[in-house]
Amino acid sequence: MSRNDWESGKINIPSKAYAKLRKDFINAWNNNRQAMLDKAIATWEVLKNNRLTTEAAIRKSKHFSLEDAIGTLANYSEEDTYVLHRILTQQTNPWKLRKPTKAAIDFAKASQRRFELDSVEACVYFDDETKSVSWSVSENNHAVDDARNHPLARHLFRALRNVDWTRGSGGIIVGNDEYNQDGDDEGGGANYVTMTFGKKKGSW
Repeated sequence: MSRNDWESGKINIPSKAYAKLRKDFINAWNNNRQAMLDKAIATWEVLKNNRLTTEAAIRKSKHFSLEDAIGTLANYSEEDTYVLHRILTQQTNPWKLRKPTKAAIDFAKASQRRFELDSVEACVYFDDETKSVSWSVSENNHAVDDARNHPLARHLFRALRNVDWTRGSGGIIVGNDEYNQDGDDEGGGANYVTMTFGKKKGSW
């Protein structure tokens, strides 16, 4: 069933835990990117072996697009197929393949604060000044579930649930969905809490 939803919020991290949380996320991000680069190189070889490295060749094949060829021949998930297509075309011509290189991958530097999660319209933002991390998911069909299932989102929430929370730290994530917004009872339609972090640990 279709369900448009969204969520967002900011979590204040204890000062002693913030640097490790941020560093661990950057490491997870870069490990994820390296894995995608490895998959892109392997996919390039599969496409090359099947002589599907040009638009003309793909159009003449049984595949209706380059993205379809990637997903079918390499047997990847929809999420991985989306990312690999972006890597292999370097986000230019959707039909023009480019041999994947490390330069085509958005590896994170130690100073990076903002992280856009591929294909799920979600963002993670670390604020060094306030020692907080923000999570936001743009409204779309099943957007919240899709975003939370992203491997980097799962890494972040596991890490947050294991934080040794202190007084004044923690926070909530709030959201809404199309069915709740249509509520006509008293207070109906208001945003609601989807996750909490703090002394009671994370829940969702």
